[in-house]
Amino acid sequence: MTTKEKADLIKASLTMRELLGMYGLARNSRHNRIPCPIHDGKDRNFSFTDFGFRCFVCGAEGGLVHFVELYRGLSFEAALEEINGRFRLWEDYPELESVESSRNQHKKDS
Repeated sequence: MTTKEKADLIKASLTMRELLGMYGLARNSRHNRIPCPIHDGKDRNFSFTDFGFRCFVCGAEGGLVHFVELYRGLSFEAALEEINGRFRLWEDYPELESVESSRNQHKKDS
């Protein structure tokens, strides 16, 4: 499975609330606002929707994978793997893995 396919699967399968819940962050959210976990804010300046977030203090904004990149200090690929480690999304799609394996084998044979 390509990096783009993994990111697309995450976007189609999860919400920001579920992702924040992975880190124990959205339990006490009112109106989808919490203290910003990226800059360790104290006020509810971090707003989120199902598909993204924005902090009105530090200016951080983006989608699900970008949140994990910023919050955990990870690369895009490492953030994808961390999310999959919790939710096991691409294990449910073995046919995509086998297509990717076939592509990689074809490249090696060429």
